[in-house]
Amino acid sequence: MLKQILMFLFSCALIQNNALAQTSALKANAGPDQIVEQENRAGAKVTLKGSVEQSPAATSENLTYIWAGPFGSVEGDSSNVILPSGTNEISLVVKNGATTSEPDKVTITVQDTVPPKIFIPPNPVIFFASGPKVPLVIKKPVVRDRVGPVTITRDGPKDFLPVDSTTTVTWTAMDSAGNRSSATQTLTVLPFESILHVHKVSLTSSPNQNGKDSDLSPSHPDSDFLKIEGQFIISGPTDGIDIASEELTIVFGKNSETINHGSLAPTASKDSYIYKSENKGIREIQFQADGSFTLIAEGWGGKDKKKEAKVMFFSFKIGNDRGELYLPLDKNCSLESHKH
Repeated sequence: MLKQILMFLFSCALIQNNALAQTSALKANAGPDQIVEQENRAGAKVTLKGSVEQSPAATSENLTYIWAGPFGSVEGDSSNVILPSGTNEISLVVKNGATTSEPDKVTITVQDTVPPKIFIPPNPVIFFASGPKVPLVIKKPVVRDRVGPVTITRDGPKDFLPVDSTTTVTWTAMDSAGNRSSATQTLTVLPFESILHVHKVSLTSSPNQNGKDSDLSPSHPDSDFLKIEGQFIISGPTDGIDIASEELTIVFGKNSETINHGSLAPTASKDSYIYKSENKGIREIQFQADGSFTLIAEGWGGKDKKKEAKVMFFSFKIGNDRGELYLPLDKNCSLESHKH
């Protein structure tokens, strides 16, 4: 009886040892840990390569490789998957019929180490100033980054550049991973003698120079109209100007007006012409034959609007001749240190 019991226990142990040997016959290998470069916003394409170690008792038939990770589950000893930015833990198990290996894990880190590419606009940038300073208006550089987004900043002056000066500014592009690249740009301001001169700017309460309410001498603090007095040089560098017969284009701030040739009406005064508009912006222009003018325009303030210092772009084009300048106005609508 004892002998039979011992034989039974030996048989059970043998069966158990055979089962353990069968289970341990497969050992999955998911490969070494990796660090790869991020390719785009989705992450990076990575090839997973697995292998298996088999004991002599196992066969190579019907091997199935099963990968699991942030991509879900895929099969194959070599599989292409997309991994997101950051640290990714991936496991591999191998099956051979009813036999399954223990999982083997691999860590693959996807990171962005490439800085953005920055392309500076035309360099250097040349400004021409007829006054003591010009507004700093330049285009941002173009940047390219495989991952994005990118933040663009620059140093240097914010608003104005002084005349007859050269300034170097540095543009910096930084992506979401903190990678940076930079480039410099040279800004040069050259003086020039404009054929457009402005002598005086004042406030007026009426858009009409000759209307019943057109007392233009006193300024009104709640006025929304500007009276601009100056002269367009019609000799010297010009090609010869006939004010009465040529097309005239006026730009003041964001407003513009084109006066077709022959649209200037003569006034009672000798060699004087006038044009009136109902459009918002340029309301009235009176020209003398010598090029002197008085312009009434909107664009300053009004009773309920905050008055603050600003720079207004002003341009006259008569025929093929054009003069332009920037008018730095203080909060009282006076020319701010503007020399002619």
